[in-house]
Amino acid sequence: MMEFVLFGLAEHSLIGKNNLERGIQFKDILGSMFSEKDFFGDDTGN
Repeated sequence: MMEFVLFGLAEHSLIGKNNLERGIQFKDILGSMFSEKDFFGDDTGN
């Protein structure tokens, strides 16, 4: 069931899908564009 949902989300461009040599990789498109540092800033004061 989970594979069905992942393929559906990928077809509607809500998550990314990469075909690998052995399998498929699904990724969160927006999550890969930003890191926690981008949202919370650098607390070191630099």
